[in-house]
Amino acid sequence: MATGKLPRKVYETELLRLQGELLRLQEWVRETGSRIVVVLEGRDAAGKGGAIQRVSQYLNPRFCRIVALPAPSARERGRWYFMIHHLLASIPWQPVDRRVLTLPERPATGGYERPPREVQRDVPDHAASLLE
Repeated sequence: MATGKLPRKVYETELLRLQGELLRLQEWVRETGSRIVVVLEGRDAAGKGGAIQRVSQYLNPRFCRIVALPAPSARERGRWYFMIHHLLASIPWQPVDRRVLTLPERPATGGYERPPREVQRDVPDHAASLLE
């Protein structure tokens, strides 16, 4: 967990760098016709929405749509659940607020984080099953 506040100059420099990276990624998506879903995971009021707004403010809305849906119901909780009509929409680039995606219940491993390799392993298989 972060402690303290990032100095303003460092924050703005890093924000510009990240925005530039996203613009390059958006151009690649446009050129190749690929589709990307970016999922920001975190607890309520953790700053996901604000981070998405700041980082994506220069992206072209024709190629980027931001989706933020309410928390999953009790029925949806505990298993993979995507809002398929949003994921399969015609816009190829889509940052998604964590509330859209219900990750399976997971044991606490060093706090709230899920091991990144586990997420990387699970997501491609599930994404492929959505398209079948």
